[in-house]
Amino acid sequence: MLMEVKVVHSLTNMYGKCGKLAAACHLFLIMPIRSLVSWNSIIAVHAENESPMGGVSCFKLMRRNGIQPDDATLVALLQACESVSSIRLVESVHCIICRHGFYGRISTVTSLLDLYAKSGRLDALHRVFLEVRNPDSIAWTAMLASFAAHGYGSEAVTLFELMVKKGMKPDHVTFTHLLHACSHSGLVEEGKRYFQTMFELHGVEPTLDHYSCMVDLLGRSGFLKDAYELIKSMPVEPNSGVWGALLGTCRIYGDAEFGKEAAEHLINLNPSDARNYIVLSNIYSAVGLWKDASEMRALMKENCPARLPGCSYVEHGNKIHQFVVGDRSHPLSHRIYTKLIELIRKIR
Repeated sequence: MLMEVKVVHSLTNMYGKCGKLAAACHLFLIMPIRSLVSWNSIIAVHAENESPMGGVSCFKLMRRNGIQPDDATLVALLQACESVSSIRLVESVHCIICRHGFYGRISTVTSLLDLYAKSGRLDALHRVFLEVRNPDSIAWTAMLASFAAHGYGSEAVTLFELMVKKGMKPDHVTFTHLLHACSHSGLVEEGKRYFQTMFELHGVEPTLDHYSCMVDLLGRSGFLKDAYELIKSMPVEPNSGVWGALLGTCRIYGDAEFGKEAAEHLINLNPSDARNYIVLSNIYSAVGLWKDASEMRALMKENCPARLPGCSYVEHGNKIHQFVVGDRSHPLSHRIYTKLIELIRKIR
């Protein structure tokens, strides 16, 4: 029986990784015995397949069945909450973490820090971080990443210096977020200094992600030629992240020359990505090269398949509503669209 349960768990995880959510749920429902591992697996499968509310429902059902969560349960639940961005849901999970005594588990707290950062709640994020006893380098990096994501470059630099002073050893992920923070705050000299000393002082070899951040930093600050020369001096072959950073800054400054070369490399690397065609077409349009812009649009239609529509989540009245473009399946869709038309008229 134990062997059969293990096989079912493996099958459930396999279906989840293959995007077969319905098959994974069916296996879970027909299981004669559902252990904590079973519940953790099905919550994680919902999180992997962008079904956050399904993961939350499974967690609630698990609690009703008298199963106590462990560290893996809460990490999976926090991952399920990521795509919803419901601050009430995050706070509820935070309460569960405190109530069940998981506040000392670094993996759980790190996931909570990441979720508060993505929800824009830096006040709660900072409070959680201060309450962590002996945070490790992963927790420090999560805190630094939140500053970087919200454009607090100076605060990220200060935090990094404090982290090093506390004896924490930064890794390549730490430096990626640090350079990202410098890039989005215009801290050119600081970014150059950290990029030059990351190997000398901390033994971290620059990766493609670090080069991408530096290209973005130089490009955003108007040093497009320096960014291009950095790419050409790289000891490894630039990837789509590096060329994409250059193309993005070319769009800001309307540089068709560097933009064209960056886009050509990106199209060779991934010809089915519509974003590269659109950005280069917009650059051509900005400088009056209408024929080249039109050719880019035609190439995009030829090479890029139609994309599945994205969905949005809106929290209202303690409920989370899901919408896609042009969606009219909501029971109050008529009132929603009427209000939307009214708002558009007022804006115009």
